[in-house]
Amino acid sequence: MTPNVDTSGPRAGSSVRARLTESARVFAMIVDETWRTAALLILIGLVVFFAYRSLPEADKLRLAHDKTTSVVIYEQILRAQSLPDQDILFIGDSSCLMGIHVERLAARLPGTPRVASLCSIAYLGPTGYARMLRTFLVERKKHAGRIVVVIHPDQVRRRKAWDAWVRFVDSGGQASPEQQQAPLALMTRMVEQYALDHVLSLPMKGTYGLYYGPLQRFRDEVTTHGVASAPAPLGPRANAADLGDAGSQPKHCRENFRHPPTALYFAALDDLRALVAQVGAERFLVLFTPVPSNCLDPEIEANWARMKPDLVTRLGLAPEQVIDMPVTYPLDVFESLTHLDRNGRLIYTDALAEKLSAMPVVSTRE
Repeated sequence: MTPNVDTSGPRAGSSVRARLTESARVFAMIVDETWRTAALLILIGLVVFFAYRSLPEADKLRLAHDKTTSVVIYEQILRAQSLPDQDILFIGDSSCLMGIHVERLAARLPGTPRVASLCSIAYLGPTGYARMLRTFLVERKKHAGRIVVVIHPDQVRRRKAWDAWVRFVDSGGQASPEQQQAPLALMTRMVEQYALDHVLSLPMKGTYGLYYGPLQRFRDEVTTHGVASAPAPLGPRANAADLGDAGSQPKHCRENFRHPPTALYFAALDDLRALVAQVGAERFLVLFTPVPSNCLDPEIEANWARMKPDLVTRLGLAPEQVIDMPVTYPLDVFESLTHLDRNGRLIYTDALAEKLSAMPVVSTRE
C-alpha cells in the first residue's frame, strides 16, 4: 500500500518558484526583443520620414503619380520647363508619344537637328497642348524652328470630363482631390521606388509591366526621351479583339470616326490658335496620324476629307503646312487603334523623316 505523500512542503514551493522565475525570464526576453524591434522600426521610420521630407517638390509629386496617364503628363510638364531650344518640337496625343521615335528621326534628317517631343495624351487636347507650348515658348522664351501639332482622329471626339487633365497641367501636376494620397502611402512608394525596385524589380500591372517592369523604367523613358513604347511585345497583338482583322471593321471606327469634331474640341482648338498667332503661324506644321487599314470606309473617308482642312484653317494655318503622310497603315503594324507597335513606329518614323527632309527647318543653332 502506497503511503500518502505531502506535496505542500518546501519541495513543492520550490517548484512553483522555479516556474515563476522561468516565466519571468521568458517575459523579460520577449519585452527586450520587442523593444529592440520597435526601436529599429522607429529608427527606420524616422529615416524614411526625413528622406521624404528632404525630397525636392518635383520628386514628391512624382510619387503621387503611379498611373501611366498622370506619369506621362507630369513628366512632359517638367520637360516643358527644362528643355533647351529645339529645331523640331512635337506636341500632341499618344499616337505621337508612342508612334514617333524622335532620336531616330533626328538621325535621319539633314544636319541632325535637335528634335524633342512634348506629346502626351488626347485628354489634354489643344488647350492642354497650348499650355505646354506657352510654358516652353512664351514663359521660358525658348525657341523651336518647327512645331508639329499631332492629331489622331480619336482626339477630336472631346468630352467634358477630359478637362480635368487640362486643370492638372494648370496646377503644375498637383494631384486632384480624388488622387490625393496619404503621406504614409507616398513614403511607402518612395521605399519601393528607391530601394525595393532595385532589388525585387516590382513590375507595373498588365502589359506595361510585362514590357517595362517597374514603373520607374516607364517614367525614365518619358523623362529622358519624351516618348513611350507600345506595351504589347512584338508578335501576337494584345488588343487583337479591338483591332479586328483585315476583313472586318472595328466597332470603335464605325461608332466614332463618322462624326465631326465635337463643339468642345473646336473650343479647345481656339486656345491653340491663339498661341499659334502669338508665336508665329509660319513655324507650325500639322500631322494627322494614321489608323489601321481596316478602319476606313467611304463614309469615314468623306468625313475626314471635310474635317482635316477645317481643323487646319481653324488653327490659322495653310494647307501646305500639313505633312502629307498616309491616312492608314497596314493592320499588322498597330498595337491598338491609336498606337503603332514598336516595329510600326520605326517604319512610320522613317517615312516621316523623308517628308520632313523636304521641308525647310528654321534652325535655332547659333
